[in-house]
Amino acid sequence: MKKILAIILLLAILAGGFSLVKMLRQFSFDTVKFVKAGASYRVGAQYPKITDKRLSPNVRQKANTEIDQFTRSLFERDLRRFIESGAKWTPGELKKIAGRDVVHITFKIVRLDKNQIHIRFEKFFSWIGAAHGVTKIIEFKYDLQAEKVLAITTKVSNDT
Repeated sequence: MKKILAIILLLAILAGGFSLVKMLRQFSFDTVKFVKAGASYRVGAQYPKITDKRLSPNVRQKANTEIDQFTRSLFERDLRRFIESGAKWTPGELKKIAGRDVVHITFKIVRLDKNQIHIRFEKFFSWIGAAHGVTKIIEFKYDLQAEKVLAITTKVSNDT
């Protein structure tokens, strides 16, 4: 019985060790927050800015520019539409209507190492008077070696 417990304990330590190694391999980043709100709308987005010094400044800058442009493409059209739409409502009308125009974008790092950036964005959006909102999942992948955004048709290898 003690041998079985020792083996289970050893396996648990090894599994945790692999997670620790994976975590240490992952590059560091900060979270950028964007918020713009008006009387009839609110747009909020969070996205990563790669800060890890293991990448050259040039590669970091190119990757961060791509991430920034991609994230902004997820909400800029909605923001313009919300501003135009909000101009049609009087403050009195807005008080009577349930909800507001809303876009909220969050992210999860799927992979961030010397080879690839893979970010999963979750975009929630809703409109004035809507019964409920809609959530979309959008993937962003960037090849750090080739310094380019990966297209859906690009073959990706899990080899590191």
